[in-house]
Amino acid sequence: NWKAVIEEHERKMNKETSDKNDAFMKDLKKIDPEGYKALKTQDQQIAAVQKARDKYSVDKNLDSYIAFWEIIWANGDLKFEGARWHFELSDLYIKAKRYDDAIAFVTKIKKNKPTYAYKSDAYIKKIEELKAKQAAKNNK
Repeated sequence: NWKAVIEEHERKMNKETSDKNDAFMKDLKKIDPEGYKALKTQDQQIAAVQKARDKYSVDKNLDSYIAFWEIIWANGDLKFEGARWHFELSDLYIKAKRYDDAIAFVTKIKKNKPTYAYKSDAYIKKIEELKAKQAAKNNK
């Protein structure tokens, strides 16, 4: 049964990766306690993000998911990199048609994360266009 063989091989690979990661974290805790703390905090935030995303994919509660992301950003910043995740809250604001909040948030990203300036500019342009369309629709 080829499928069972592949699943078993995948399980072994995942276990090996997990064991190596655990050993690395154990060594890191000894040689670089601050680095260990930063990675542990990052792992915890990633787990929370994944859990919130999974919950949202089931319950489709946009307000609750937005509140989760607002808490993440109110408590500092993302502890990990990734343009997709940095713009998740702005995407949610857009979905909720909260365009002013989206623009304010993307402007904050642009100021605090210069590496995302180009993407921020593109988002701001897109949001302004959506906002203008919504205003035109409301004026009809």
